[in-house]
Amino acid sequence: MALGTPKPLAEVLPQPPKPGSAWMKTLFFLFNTSVFGVGYLAFDYATEIQPATGTGSAPQGDTWRRFVTHVNNLDTADPADDSEFTVDIANWTSAGWDNSWTSADYTAVGNAMQSFIGIIGTHMSTNYTIVDTDAYAMAFHEYGYTEGDPPRQPPFVKSGPPENKFSWNLVGTGAGSALPPQVASTITEMTPSRRNWGRLYLPGITTANVGTNGRWLTATVDAWAQAYEQMVLALATAGFYVVVPTTTVSGQPARTLQVITGVQCDDVPDVQRRRRYRDPKHVHALP
Repeated sequence: MALGTPKPLAEVLPQPPKPGSAWMKTLFFLFNTSVFGVGYLAFDYATEIQPATGTGSAPQGDTWRRFVTHVNNLDTADPADDSEFTVDIANWTSAGWDNSWTSADYTAVGNAMQSFIGIIGTHMSTNYTIVDTDAYAMAFHEYGYTEGDPPRQPPFVKSGPPENKFSWNLVGTGAGSALPPQVASTITEMTPSRRNWGRLYLPGITTANVGTNGRWLTATVDAWAQAYEQMVLALATAGFYVVVPTTTVSGQPARTLQVITGVQCDDVPDVQRRRRYRDPKHVHALP
């Protein structure tokens, strides 16, 4: 199926706000312009990224890293009952896109993530362990790339094995009992294009974080938001930017990374149905 002719970027993506806060550093949008031409120049704070021509752990093109954090549910031996959440990060060195990730780069990212991971652990049940975080190289395919039979158009190059691993082995220390595993808190990554906001779903939260009205406690919500904000700011200070990969904007194909401009948490519990227990331990059937 044809992708169609994309609209000019200035028509489908809003201009980012002017710099002026710690959220708004050098980088706002990163555009793949293989179809859009020099459309990224319509924006005050943007740079071009190139699509990948290779696959695996060393795609030839502009790359970022996806950090996948794994959380083990000790109440079940089924790995399918474990959880994960992801953060996408771009490397920006000396006012330029940087595809190389050194051991020092990973150390800087790990140091920024460690405090956030620790705060999450204080609200997590002792039945859960934040095991580790794997870093995968990510890249966009060119516009119109197809594979498979029937043909499909995956936006991302397949990642190879992780390039780096942070081992946490952090057992939750939250008071109270574990909530059902499908109950989660949402951390929203705000971007200039609201329809493309990113989200993290935090697992393993305990009953001590729930008020009598069934909402998350205000102090808990504030702790999550502030911990994520501090991670983002620490990363930006070190030259790394949390991004939301965007593949469609207003019905048009896009190969864009939007740098987040804020974080939002609220007191409404969310649900991740795929985290629901697969095998009941007790069944009472009648008659």
